[in-house]
Amino acid sequence: MADWQGFHPVEARADGLPETGGTEAAHPGLKPPDQPWMEPCMQCIKLASLAALAALALTAALPARVQAQKPASSVAFNIGVVSDYRYRGISQTRLKPAVQGGVDYAGPGGQYLGAWASTIQWIKDAEGDARFELDLYGGFKGEISKDLTYDIGVLAYLYPSAGTSKWDAIYKNPNTTEIYGALTFGTVTGKLSYAATNLFGNYDFAKR
Repeated sequence: MADWQGFHPVEARADGLPETGGTEAAHPGLKPPDQPWMEPCMQCIKLASLAALAALALTAALPARVQAQKPASSVAFNIGVVSDYRYRGISQTRLKPAVQGGVDYAGPGGQYLGAWASTIQWIKDAEGDARFELDLYGGFKGEISKDLTYDIGVLAYLYPSAGTSKWDAIYKNPNTTEIYGALTFGTVTGKLSYAATNLFGNYDFAKR
């Protein structure tokens, strides 16, 4: 039986060039020993290649996949502290800080709903008992053309527990409901609001 130890598969010819017949031509009957470790390595290489191709395919498809799964509606929250709460230029906290927060829902067809609250002082100053304002609103917004959009809705200003005997002797119910409409062209917005009830307890437009 031939001994493989010390065997070199490439034999030199008399002219100094290597044999072209390979191992079996130079030494008939002799074959390189089996190398079983090569098979698992080749499998690893194949698996790594398949994994790389799968990763590339997933990366290419990811943006479209994420866009397809983007929700048609959304909910957003906000909270903060301000140095002064002003409404249409008038301080609602007597030039003092206010704590504010809200939640907004936007639907797939342009509809929206929201709630927002803030601490206030002006009703307490007028002998009422409301310590905060709660705004509830809903509406619909959309696009008329590329640069022209619209927004219509209803907004209710609520002042829980505002009424007291002293308040009621001077003012009406401060809860106010407004209907509004707005048009925006580029960066310019025009808005019209109409009070369907008394305006913050000062005048009863609804009964006029």
